[in-house]
Amino acid sequence: MRKGLQTEREVLESADLSKNTTKAVVRDPKTGEYGNTIPDSYLPDGTPVEVKDRARISDSPQLRRQNELAKRATGGQAIVVRARDNGIVSSTVMDNMDVRDRFFKPLR
Repeated sequence: MRKGLQTEREVLESADLSKNTTKAVVRDPKTGEYGNTIPDSYLPDGTPVEVKDRARISDSPQLRRQNELAKRATGGQAIVVRARDNGIVSSTVMDNMDVRDRFFKPLR
């Protein structure tokens, strides 16, 4: 857990984004259930940014809810930052979200 938090901090800092701590209650489009999600950060236009330092990134309730937040805010997709160069991203996440590498620079 500690490594993931450090990676998150490094990625957000390099992208000049601040840490978000505000939760949102959002309906999961797959299950229809409402639940909490706390994106790691937001772009200025309201797009959620989630940093993942995992060997495998899969379609989870957390990512689906954040994608719903992005659709509400901008009509676009949530940004998922893959922090591991060799991390595997599921095809569902690749098809439905904006997957970036850890050194992305958001457009302002």
